[in-house]
Amino acid sequence: MNTNRGLSAEKCFFYFILIYPIINVASSWFFSGWQINIYRIVFFLIALYANYHWLRTKNLYGFFIDAMIAFICVYIGDFGLIMHTDSIDYFNLLIYLTLWSDKDLSERFGQFTDGKDYIMIAGILFTFLSLIASLVSGVGFIEAQRTKILRGFFSLEHELAYQVLILYAMTFMIRQKKYRMFVIVSKLLLVVILLLTGVRSAAIVLIIMMLFDYKEQSSLTKLMLAIVGFFVLIGLLENVEGIKKLPIIEKTINAANIGDITNGRDNLKQIGIDYYFNRTGTFQKMFGITMNKLRNVYDLAAGTRLHAHNDMVNILLGYGAVNLIIACAALIKFAAGPLRLLIILILVILAYTNGLFMYFPFVVMLPLLKTGLHTAYNK
Repeated sequence: MNTNRGLSAEKCFFYFILIYPIINVASSWFFSGWQINIYRIVFFLIALYANYHWLRTKNLYGFFIDAMIAFICVYIGDFGLIMHTDSIDYFNLLIYLTLWSDKDLSERFGQFTDGKDYIMIAGILFTFLSLIASLVSGVGFIEAQRTKILRGFFSLEHELAYQVLILYAMTFMIRQKKYRMFVIVSKLLLVVILLLTGVRSAAIVLIIMMLFDYKEQSSLTKLMLAIVGFFVLIGLLENVEGIKKLPIIEKTINAANIGDITNGRDNLKQIGIDYYFNRTGTFQKMFGITMNKLRNVYDLAAGTRLHAHNDMVNILLGYGAVNLIIACAALIKFAAGPLRLLIILILVILAYTNGLFMYFPFVVMLPLLKTGLHTAYNK
């Protein structure tokens, strides 16, 4: 299909993905009390478009997988918990990754983004504007674990950190040379913003993306970046005490001082694993206990309705081995291409160290991450 002519359902869907970083910020900034309703609408539209796509392309594999996911959700009784954001997140993950496993769809989306620099720039600027507004209103920084961290209007600092990762990937998609300075400044600001969020898993991924970015530059640019990096390193070494006050460093030091560098993540993961292997029957091992009951497990074990902070454990216990296999297969197909290992590495780091796929907006924006990396690779 030619995405350059007319206004088709696919073209509308592509525009929706491109502007979702703006929607994500706006929903946190202006409609924080309506986010769950926004998520419901987005989930419905994605599920509707996915099945439309499979029927239009006569792809029985995709339609069968989506139908199977829906059947499992209804059969185990968790579909009625669609009010619970966790349910929306994982249903969306399974259906969405299955949809984007269509190689032709991914390629058409990549072609579609060409010439859409203004949308990428708008998403980046709108995020910066929201952060400025949050600082002016006095809600930009909050104190967590004895560390002052940047959150903006988002309810969690991880949401802002994952938004930064998407925006960094989107800078790769700004192709016109006249925006080169804007891209450079934006990357620097995004790095600073992420450091101020204190989200270490996202910082690791950003370092990987920056190394990839460096690798794809020309020899002259690499030399210039190396020289600038050297002087920055010298400056940092001369101000070690100042570095320790960075949220991402201070948070790590505080966690180490209390004897748990993971802030309890390992313990939460083990609670879920132990329950899965020792407290569930065959059917539950296959299809899960539902996310609502998973929260109850953590409520009894940890005194609060947490989750495993690990998507592998969350999906395994919440939706069972069948859905975990579907999710892994869809993820591998989604990452198809010359950068498959890089994309899988990025997503596994985030999913394993903190829990990635529970952050609904990031799942919606995953095609931007993949397309951005591929755009940089193909320059």
